[in-house]
Amino acid sequence: MDSEKGQFCEGDAQFITRCVGEYESGLIAYARTLCGNSETAKDAAQDAFVELCKRAGGVKRELVKVWLFTVCRNKVFDAMRRKKFSDERDGAFFNSIADPAPDSSEALAAKEEREEVLLKMTALNPMHREALMLKYHSDLTHAQIAGVMNIPIGSVGVYVSRGLEELRKAMRKADTA
Repeated sequence: MDSEKGQFCEGDAQFITRCVGEYESGLIAYARTLCGNSETAKDAAQDAFVELCKRAGGVKRELVKVWLFTVCRNKVFDAMRRKKFSDERDGAFFNSIADPAPDSSEALAAKEEREEVLLKMTALNPMHREALMLKYHSDLTHAQIAGVMNIPIGSVGVYVSRGLEELRKAMRKADTA
């Protein structure tokens, strides 16, 4: 950003456009795992990009993914505090990470299994769920997850492994029911 004029340089605008294209859907899905509400999730993701626009020159490009997820997380928590938000899930929970319409019975079975896993994830400990989404959906490293969640890097592995164990138990329980 050109600090004297308060305007974006051409490179900043291209960079931000590329970031929106690359990270928007992942930010929305991640935010939805935190709050369970599509509108709040979209607002938080949009607010993260607004912050990026304001600070484009001050964000290291190699760290932008972690920075965006961190800002988005903070925006979700701010919204939840303002609204005294309960963890009520709306009907569109996880829609942004659902697979497109399947074209075969095998694809349909895989889609149903994925939906079952995502549904079971809603019952996980919120910190475990968040760590799993950042690792497996957003493809962040343990160091990046630690940065986003503001936790020690060693805790990330614990949250991921406990989340996976909780998920396995929930899936086994569903299979025996």
